[in-house]
Amino acid sequence: MTCGRRAAGLVLSAALLGCHQYFVPDHPLRGVDSATTVEVRRVDFRKQDVEVALSGGSPSATVDGAWLFASGAPDGAPCARLAAASSIQPTGADGGGAIYTARFKLHLAEVLQVPSTLEVRVDGAAPRCLTIPFSGETAELKWSWQQWGDDPPFVNRAFRLWLPVNANNRYALSSDVMLFGIGRWWWPLRAGVNTGVGTNWATLGHPNGAYAVPVSLSVQGFPLVRREFALVLGASYELRPNYASEAGWELVHGPAAHIELARLPVHVPGFATGPRAGMIGLDFSYARWLPNGGANVVGVALSLN
Repeated sequence: MTCGRRAAGLVLSAALLGCHQYFVPDHPLRGVDSATTVEVRRVDFRKQDVEVALSGGSPSATVDGAWLFASGAPDGAPCARLAAASSIQPTGADGGGAIYTARFKLHLAEVLQVPSTLEVRVDGAAPRCLTIPFSGETAELKWSWQQWGDDPPFVNRAFRLWLPVNANNRYALSSDVMLFGIGRWWWPLRAGVNTGVGTNWATLGHPNGAYAVPVSLSVQGFPLVRREFALVLGASYELRPNYASEAGWELVHGPAAHIELARLPVHVPGFATGPRAGMIGLDFSYARWLPNGGANVVGVALSLN
């Protein structure tokens, strides 16, 4: 397994704000044989589950096998491929038929990095193997987040260093660990808020060491996106409530401009791609901190989205 495949699996399998990470097809994905129909309902990248609905055919018919494989490189006979579901359980019923959940041991985000096909075995009076195109580059094989569509929420974390430039002794080298960030895409921008813990490092020349609770309100755009990399431009307003034993509490604040070079996860056709699928980036920023005469500040950060 390559590092890129691990990254894609990690990003797409992560929980999103504690919500279910379900994707649903934009268009019906069905396999049909005579009176029997199997339709793909959704995919859960956290649990490695594929949910299908069985309708029509014999009342005794059940789904008892599922396989996912690269469409261009089948790895075995129909309904006897290598990448088989480890378990299939009936999980209910609705107007579309009986619901079954196929759970895979493999990471779906790795398998789906190429156009893929799902095969489902239907047992009953007349067993059969149904083939369903599952993922690919065409619009008919596009998937979306079940709850959010094409504008999903995102979470991020970052480690940042700030260095004052030609400042008075009031400002010193600062470091922030942004433990939690939350936001949402609003195509083609995304907006969010980050917070965490930080400190201003005191030296003999900068005696005002302090603890901080940094908060950043930001908007980002993506003027250049390629298959594996993106250029990110952003603006933020930084709020830094500081506490120092000499001066007590003080609010340092000011605007900042950002430019970020981001590495994107491996392309997963049909699913979340580009920056929406997550990214890891190196961010450079220039800010103006106030009050006390103010200071021009440069920053560098490592961020994970």
